[in-house]
Amino acid sequence: MSYENLQLNAALLAIMLTVSACSSPDKLRTYRVGTATGSELAGRESRPVLDQKELAAINLDVEAGCRLRVPLANRGKAATITFSVFGLYPGDKETRLAELETGPTWGWRELEFTLPRPAPEKLSLRLSGDNASQALWGQPLATCPAPTDTLFDATTPATNVILVSLDTLRADRLGVYGNRRNLTPNLDRLARQGALFEQVWAPFPNTLAAHASLFTGLTPGQHGLLPGVDARMPRDTRTLAGAFSEQGYRTVAFTENAFVSSAYGFDLGFDRYHNGPEVSENELFPGTGSVTFGKAAAWLKQRPPGPFFMFVHTYEVHAPYTPARDERTQLLLYRLSPGYEGAFEFTYHPLSEIAHNSDQILLSPIELARIESLYDAETWTVDRQLGSLLDTLNDLGLADSTLLVVTSDHGDEFSEHGYMGHGETLHTQALQVPLIFRLPGRVPAGLRVSAPVGLGDVGPTVASLLGMPPPFANTPARDLTPLLANPLDPVAADQPVFSELSSSMGACQGLDSADFDIWAMANMDCSYDGVALRDERYTYIESAATGARQLFDRRADPGELRDIAASQAELVAAYHEAVNGYRKRNEEHETHTAPTNIDPITHEKLRALGYIQ
Repeated sequence: MSYENLQLNAALLAIMLTVSACSSPDKLRTYRVGTATGSELAGRESRPVLDQKELAAINLDVEAGCRLRVPLANRGKAATITFSVFGLYPGDKETRLAELETGPTWGWRELEFTLPRPAPEKLSLRLSGDNASQALWGQPLATCPAPTDTLFDATTPATNVILVSLDTLRADRLGVYGNRRNLTPNLDRLARQGALFEQVWAPFPNTLAAHASLFTGLTPGQHGLLPGVDARMPRDTRTLAGAFSEQGYRTVAFTENAFVSSAYGFDLGFDRYHNGPEVSENELFPGTGSVTFGKAAAWLKQRPPGPFFMFVHTYEVHAPYTPARDERTQLLLYRLSPGYEGAFEFTYHPLSEIAHNSDQILLSPIELARIESLYDAETWTVDRQLGSLLDTLNDLGLADSTLLVVTSDHGDEFSEHGYMGHGETLHTQALQVPLIFRLPGRVPAGLRVSAPVGLGDVGPTVASLLGMPPPFANTPARDLTPLLANPLDPVAADQPVFSELSSSMGACQGLDSADFDIWAMANMDCSYDGVALRDERYTYIESAATGARQLFDRRADPGELRDIAASQAELVAAYHEAVNGYRKRNEEHETHTAPTNIDPITHEKLRALGYIQ
């Protein structure tokens, strides 16, 4: 891109980011009615629920004509329950606004109605039936015209947001990152329509910790949601979804459970949080991207009025790698690894990964090539699934008014450093992920940013692009819009990115595994305590447990295969001091987690993905 184009893009972006909201009468906002004190699961969907003490008289500070949606669920096994919503007026007057008689339901339902004139001052939610104790009332949502002075600065119409996490997708599988296998035509097209960050580093090579950083802006050492920790985010945790909720957005998520389950607190700030399908005992979980993207598309087609924030997550690329056996997929597999016959013809199970990493089996070069082919076929599959969501946005006329962000939480290794999967090392194969922003007219099309950035930076950048207040306070997450305005900004570019690894099987590297079975090894806590630092050129990795210090020059050695620490003592010393500073900042931040009970469905999903026994 020429210098003149950079200047033009910078000027356009600066103008767009300072546009004030118009007083358009069709501007809508979502208001949450009553006080939510927690969330409850009905079926596979989590929703905020009301304080039971206030159900008889809930303050209703919205006007007549607003649309009200009142979630409800009957978790009884047989009883019928009648749900009734009454409006309360001065002088002890009341009127029935809506009513629904329902038997046991698999999931949440909604009563939807328009508030009459005059609007009641309070709502009263009432139950009748033999087993009313099994009823749930969710937090009501009102959609109303928003006063201009309550809106954040943004263009009209209000901008929607869709954040997509393609779990376990390495950056180097995308064509725009240099891959020549044509695995990701939809992702590549999306990148050309928006901005691509070339060096994006996950904060931890694990789904739970990485997503917790994505949603809170905190480092793994600060939020404390690490592998092996049975804890969740406290109810008062500041999250990206909560920030959008405060700005009047509908917030909805479609996920596939496990380490992004509502059991870990990821439903905080969401009006609706879908945990995804169940997995039967001893069943593989191959990822259900087509179902997950299909649910997201169905919601978009029937969405309520007003702007929305949507989170979509799929394990499609995560092990077990089980590509579809349709003709097109099998032709792709034949092209990637022709003539293969063996144990990994159609499936690569997490048990094989654990067995390799604990020296129980040795994978041959041919087997490694086949496993990578299965992974690539899964990548090709998830790209097609994402393409269907992009088609839905185009068909609904939402593409130009929706900020679309696509990323991943970590990658997978294929024995480049002796280990398979993720959670074993802090090398690029496990940590470098894609990051794409697309918003026509506000994000420059075709822009490539080479400065290193972190996954936790996504939240502040999304908020800044929409003119919202910063979503987090007192976190290391930073706003990347200066780099969108000027990718060569030396101040914005000169920021190191840190990653962590602890309480992981990777900590057991070098230990004699003869006395441990595979599952025992998988659940050990060896307190590895590793930190990696990356700037524009170098990768520095050190372990407090082993004392090892490694340095890699990514310009000459992008795979981080040649350790040059011995010849760069001065640079190693400087990076060591920077890592010490990072550790100190983590220690100074008081970590808060809350206890959680992992439900049987989530436990089974974690087992199917290879995380627990």
